Amino acid sequence: MGLRLPTRRVLLLLVALEFIAVWWLLCVLTGQIDAMTYLAAGERLNAGHALYSLVPGDRLLTIDTTYYNTPLLYPPLIAVLWRPLAALPAMLGFALWYVAATAAVCGAIWYVARNLRTSALLALLIFSAGIGSQLSGANVNAFVMLSALLLWSQADSHPSVGVLAGVLTAIKLSPGVFIVWLIAQRRWKALGWAVAGLVGGVIVGVVGAGYDANLQAIDILRKAAPQNLTATGITGISWATTAVEVLGTISVLLLARRPAASFRAAVATIALGAPAVSLLTAAYGILLVPPSRHGTDHAPSSPASEDLEATSGLSAPADGSRAPSRTLD
Repeated sequence: MGLRLPTRRVLLLLVALEFIAVWWLLCVLTGQIDAMTYLAAGERLNAGHALYSLVPGDRLLTIDTTYYNTPLLYPPLIAVLWRPLAALPAMLGFALWYVAATAAVCGAIWYVARNLRTSALLALLIFSAGIGSQLSGANVNAFVMLSALLLWSQADSHPSVGVLAGVLTAIKLSPGVFIVWLIAQRRWKALGWAVAGLVGGVIVGVVGAGYDANLQAIDILRKAAPQNLTATGITGISWATTAVEVLGTISVLLLARRPAASFRAAVATIALGAPAVSLLTAAYGILLVPPSRHGTDHAPSSPASEDLEATSGLSAPADGSRAPSRTLD
């Protein structure tokens, strides 16, 4: 007698989690923890040192001078946010960040796997290497992943989640594609929160690191060469990565009437349009699954669906009783 379907799905989930755990262990043993870069940046600001160069006494970091010549490839906000963490004794701040980043990745895994859908569990298995790498590196991408899932599911009912997209855009720019998704989906309240988060993040970065450091960051990010696995690195065309970013952003807008397809285009853009595509980037792959909830192509409570209901006469009856409900998923 064969295994029942739920049992098979549970076993598939366990296999996926085991693969993630194995990759996490391998990455811990061989990889670099990205959070160490953030810690060093916070330490430099606390010591009054330059943010984008190293001087004697700074924490030593490995810098790949083939593509850039700076210890940090982020706007200053990440270093400002790390200043209190870097000031804590005995690497406590580092440990707190690591725990928070791990919780964010586990939250994303739970969101994707909670209904035991086969497509979601296969995604966890296929992208397990990237997820394990993300768990070991404690990169800020962990928070990007979770915030993207929250935007997909909560932007209409809890528009304040939009602030996450804004702050993360101020931290590393690329999450701005999800702000474009909010525009495409006409989620104006969430967009307002996102803009507030972005503006607030920029202000904190300027106040905490200085105006000159922010100008320097713009120049560094503009001159940084895309790495080997990017469109530019693969094709040798200098503008290829920029083209991916531009075309991806345009596709997010063009697919506005198909929220899930638009969301997937945003995910593909943030993954493939990054200046550095690596094993860690593969973790974004699990974001491709939530939009296909129950095989539909609609986000929860889509404004477009509200317009359709209003124009099709599916309003509440005059006697106060509830009209027959139709769920999009």
